Amino acid sequence: MTFHTYRFKLHHPESFPHVLRTVNRHILKSKTVYRWQGSPTSFARPGDLFLASGISKEVPAFSESVELPESPLNHLVQHKPGRAALLWDKSFLWGFLAVTTLRDLGFSFDLLTATDVRGGALAGYQLLVVPGGWASVRSEELGVSGREELRRHVYRGGAYLGICGGAGLALQVDEGLALVPVTRKPIADRLPNFSGSIRVRQASSHSLWWSLRGEEVFQVWWPSQFDLLEPDNIKVLGRYGRPESDFSVSDLKVSEFLAAGRDWKQFEEAYQINLDPERLINEPAVLEGRYGEGRVLLSYPHLETPGDAPGNTALFNICLL
Repeated sequence: MTFHTYRFKLHHPESFPHVLRTVNRHILKSKTVYRWQGSPTSFARPGDLFLASGISKEVPAFSESVELPESPLNHLVQHKPGRAALLWDKSFLWGFLAVTTLRDLGFSFDLLTATDVRGGALAGYQLLVVPGGWASVRSEELGVSGREELRRHVYRGGAYLGICGGAGLALQVDEGLALVPVTRKPIADRLPNFSGSIRVRQASSHSLWWSLRGEEVFQVWWPSQFDLLEPDNIKVLGRYGRPESDFSVSDLKVSEFLAAGRDWKQFEEAYQINLDPERLINEPAVLEGRYGEGRVLLSYPHLETPGDAPGNTALFNICLL
């Protein structure tokens, strides 16, 4: 049996988005796409995408044609993604960011409002994407009935993907949905107002990391931080590592601060605010939990940042589960 295999070339600016668009286009046309979920072999790695040859003229030039032996075909799992929706209300710039990236990469999804949610529109959707923004504002827009409808949907088996503010909405906080036993780290203990590129290392075996390395650079834009109330009931998928050269804390660019020989402790004492990015090391950045029969995936890194190959690949891996 001959398949065309799509191998991610994350640092090749031309091939990366074309792979995702091609695969999403085939899925949208109800054409069969498989993913290798077995151990690494000479012809496949976990997460490699396969498309039966001869069914399309859209096979990219960078794909490889391989003859798969009969025995390992049970490791090829067909993708059958359900309908996806994005909660639009009160997402502001972050909603536009998510919609733009998802559309650019060829994902199929519908936009839902809080009114739609209150009216029961979540029925029939497998995945709900909740983009960034202020959790309290979105919670107020949903109202009591909307929040309860959303909880009910996830509890019955729906998947919830919250990014930054969307992650905050799922937490066990006053305005949150309490989908997972996680709250926000107290402001006295966390690093406030950080943004830019930061390394995130793999913390658990999970399909989010298919086709990625064990440590990737993701983008963060002023997130909070997770505080796990029941660590045994949460799967941490990624933990923060070292910041990159463009990373900033408050209005301080970390690389310039260190190059000038400044001392974080001195500045923290002077301004009475946490500033040292070392506070982030090993803190949870991406996690997964269960709520009833549903899955809850929460990411403070903005995986939907336009043109961000590692982040967009992680987003692709989540959306195709």
